[in-house]
Amino acid sequence: MLSPEITLVNFRCPEPLKAEIDRICRARNISRTSLLVRFLEDVVDEWKPRIEQAYERPKWPLRKPARSMDDYWGLPMPILPGSEDLDDWK
Repeated sequence: MLSPEITLVNFRCPEPLKAEIDRICRARNISRTSLLVRFLEDVVDEWKPRIEQAYERPKWPLRKPARSMDDYWGLPMPILPGSEDLDDWK
């Protein structure tokens, strides 16, 4: 069981699927809720470890940050005038 707390889950289901679920429930002598809850627990039990493992490790090796232009040219980047600085040259 996931949790002793219980909450209502309400969703729409296609009528043919609901009819088949009801047929299975009658044959197994279980409630529709019990069947769906067991199915959802199985899905969670299957996928939870996969998801946790996916978030534990990065999918690609981490690299160093890209080098700056100073590393390429050995000089600092020039300071270029903005549009407001061009009016001062008159």
